[in-house]
Amino acid sequence: MYKDFTKYMFQHFENSYNIGWKENITLKEKEINNTIDDKFIDNLELFCKFPINISKDGKYKIIEKNGEKYAKGFGEIRVLNEKNNIRYAAPNTILDDIIEGIYIPPQEFIKAVKNGPKPDEIEYKQFILKYTAKNYWGEDEEYAKKITHIISSLKKGVSTLKREIQSENIINCVTDKGSLLNYAIQEKKTEEALYLIESGIEINTFEGIELLNAIRNNLTEVAKLLIEKDIYMEKDELKRNPLFQAIRCKNKDIVLKLLAPKQDLVKTYSNEYVKNYTILDAAERCKDEEIIEIVKNIVQHKEIKNKLNR
Repeated sequence: MYKDFTKYMFQHFENSYNIGWKENITLKEKEINNTIDDKFIDNLELFCKFPINISKDGKYKIIEKNGEKYAKGFGEIRVLNEKNNIRYAAPNTILDDIIEGIYIPPQEFIKAVKNGPKPDEIEYKQFILKYTAKNYWGEDEEYAKKITHIISSLKKGVSTLKREIQSENIINCVTDKGSLLNYAIQEKKTEEALYLIESGIEINTFEGIELLNAIRNNLTEVAKLLIEKDIYMEKDELKRNPLFQAIRCKNKDIVLKLLAPKQDLVKTYSNEYVKNYTILDAAERCKDEEIIEIVKNIVQHKEIKNKLNR
């Protein structure tokens, strides 16, 4: 699932930081940690009693009690850090992961759970009232209007977008399509997307989704610039590896750029759908002779290099 401090995009896009979706425990962390006290556990338990975004696709755990097994979870929690005006999104199984010793949350989250508003307090209840699609899932009404306005500006063209971006500090807002950059890419607005990248928009908060969408939408110039700017590239999951995406989309230019040694995206995957699935398998499936030849040359070169290094 999602790494800590990336932005939430599970059921929708939201300006909340992911916490606790992946296991992270090490023995050393467990030994030196002393901030997970009774106050933290009690407060976190209260959050978990008031889950949101209930979904059968949500993270869950199989619990055994009195000899019977049952599924627990499927919901999420939101924790508010009012001091820094940020929010955290976590599965409501996070408490079980912490108690079982397979996950330790970052200090910022621990402090927010201890010191921030609780689900039974007025500040939190006010947040829940704003937790709607109209308010971009938790934003104040005024800020939500600014997001809607900047989206409208993007649709009108790059000159309008430039003027509005310069007058409002909103370049890193989260829209209903993710980052403003991802919105431009989804709308196939090449000039606007390039402008946002060069203007310093954050490109690594959504785990590289902008690159994947640039490849899918054949925005080659945008994809190349994102790669040059060191956008995050997923290697653990087949469907989110941009090299495999570029092969499927038959984008020779991006395939060549992603085959550069420093990217290290040449992986073999096995899951419930494929076994020992390689880039050569992907290339042969796409049935593009040029891409097949490129991939074959890379695979052969890598095999020869591995033999020489033995």
